[in-house]
Amino acid sequence: MKIFKKILNESNKVFDTVLENYFQKNVDKVVFDYPDAIILGLLENIINHSKTIIILIENKHQSSLDTIMRTLFENYVYLLFILKRETELRSKSYAYSNKIRELNLYRKLSEDSLEGKKLRDFIKADKEKLDEIFLSKRDFNYMERIENTYFSEIGMKRNEQKWYNFNDGTNNFKKLCSNLGLSVEYDLIYSLLSTETHAKDAIKNFKFSEFGIDLIQKIDNYNLCVNLSSLYLLHSVRMIYKHYGLNKELKSFNTIIAVNHKYS
Repeated sequence: MKIFKKILNESNKVFDTVLENYFQKNVDKVVFDYPDAIILGLLENIINHSKTIIILIENKHQSSLDTIMRTLFENYVYLLFILKRETELRSKSYAYSNKIRELNLYRKLSEDSLEGKKLRDFIKADKEKLDEIFLSKRDFNYMERIENTYFSEIGMKRNEQKWYNFNDGTNNFKKLCSNLGLSVEYDLIYSLLSTETHAKDAIKNFKFSEFGIDLIQKIDNYNLCVNLSSLYLLHSVRMIYKHYGLNKELKSFNTIIAVNHKYS
């Protein structure tokens, strides 16, 4: 846990380091854009989930670790995919896919149908208010422009197409992991550790016998979660420093982690 906390502490410095040592030093040459927001945003997600894992373990509330580990892994896979190649295109696809999802949600909530009315009633919102919130800062052609960009510039054929499926058959997360050489990790985290996420592990809490029913204490897997989270966080920071050419910062980061690992 000690080395995990140190990696987390150093990871918290990455955003400011990139801004100061890359963007501010090259202010006349580079602009903070989609790829940068997505890359650093995914790292922030990994950091926040790592913090949650530590809090849960320290407070002996470990029943949700599997679910958090699954989400952390997804963020790591997406970051790895985006930084592997065609970073600008892939990050733009990620961003526009989220915008498409937002559009589809708005359409469901605002449509003039019984289903739309039920949804609005459930969240206690009227159609006029939804239109005001969603459309107030957007021009008339916003929806059409978002979808056209997703199709023409990014190359998707349908708005529900997976953002990482660039015409190569990568139509699900399992295939994406396989393409990135993470099949073992996928099987481990999604098959062995994720039954809780789908609410399929309730029966594991009990042991049935001829004479009664016993409540079973779930086996702790926090060491596995800590080790995997540390690895993904470590690799994410290294990838980001390499992406921005911050070799001095990368070397310093590696040295700090190596020294702490040696004496932990």
